[in-house]
Formats: sequence, C-alpha cells, structure tokens
Amino acid sequence: VRYQYQIVTTRKLAGLLAVDMYATDGEHALYYDISSMQSLEKWFTKEKINKKWIGRIAQGIKTALCSLEEYLLDGRNLLTDPKHIFVNMESEKIYFVYFPYYIEEVQQDMEKFLTFLVEKADEQESDTVEAIYDIYAKWESRKEQFTWETFLSLWEKQVEDMAEKEVAEFIREELQETTLSEETKQEKQKESLGKKDIADFFFGRHKFMNRKAYREGV
Repeated sequence: VRYQYQIVTTRKLAGLLAVDMYATDGEHALYYDISSMQSLEKWFTKEKINKKWIGRIAQGIKTALCSLEEYLLDGRNLLTDPKHIFVNMESEKIYFVYFPYYIEEVQQDMEKFLTFLVEKADEQESDTVEAIYDIYAKWESRKEQFTWETFLSLWEKQVEDMAEKEVAEFIREELQETTLSEETKQEKQKESLGKKDIADFFFGRHKFMNRKAYREGV
C-alpha cells in the first residue's frame, strides 16, 4: 500500500485524479482534486449517453489503465461507481479515482457502471443502445470475471461491428442508387425511342404526301 501511496501522490498519472495524502491524529486521508470536474452521474442528469460519449469513456479507461500498467498498479483499484468517475468540464476528458485499499478477495463490481450506461443510453441511437445491452448481457453471464479490460474489449468489438454495418448499408444504398439510375436511364431511352418513332412516322408521312402531290401535279 505504501508503494501505491508514493506513486499516486508523487506522480501525475494520465487519466487519474490528482491525489494528496494528509495525516491527522495518526490517521491518513486521501484528498482528490476535482476542480473543474463533475461526476458522470451529475453530468448526465439530463443529457443522454451516445456513441461519442461511450468512446470518450472508453478512451479514459484505456488512458488510466496504461498509466497504472507503467507503474505496475492494478486496474481493479479504479472505482467503478459513476459518482466517482469524473468529466473535466473544459476538455470533457474522463478521469478516474484510484483507491489504494484494494482487497484481493473482493472482485471489481461493474454493475453500477453498466446499469448507468443502460439507463442513460440515447434511444435515438439504436445501434449504441443495442451495443450497451449486449455488453450488459455479457456482464450478467460473467459477473466477477468482468473487468475494465473486458469492457474495453467488448466495446471495441461493438464499434467494429457498427462500422461494418455502416459500410454494408452504404454499399447497399450505392447499389440501390445505381440500379435506380440505370432504370431511369433505360426509361429515358425508351421514352426517347418512342418520340423518335412518332417523329419518324409523321415526317415519313409528310414526305410521302409531298411525293404524291408532286406526281399529281399539285
């Protein structure tokens, strides 16, 4: 624990709230700097969580985990409650609380975080809602084996699937537009040929009448 204290209080770790330790009457307390910060819970009181925001949260998780890995610290010490995950109100970057008092027997509880995403998901983005529900379902089947790394892996897979669907939809629309263009072109060709036939008929008849008039001396 002492090593963890030294790291989090003397190093500025990307993706983590800055922390100071104070000793009062023989007891130690940690103070986290939340200046210009707002918890996820408050930030999304009215606003909905869309694909963009989940992407920001995922990037925040990745940044925090990379910082911890550099100093051999455990990602399970990151608090998962949306009350303890913060948004910088200026940059809108995500920051996490590193809590040194990790107990090996206690597994990381992701329920509050995932439930929060489900409840706050933007209904207007059906793909995002579907992705969140799918991740939540996988958490229900894994429970204690579900970690921040698991969430990142599943979300990245969802992003890939959504991108593939978007590409497939784009190709489908392009093919449909091409088909419609060809059909329109064929219709115009038919229309043009029809007009030509009518013109040929009238002009041909006019020529025939002129020849007849000439023979009859008109």
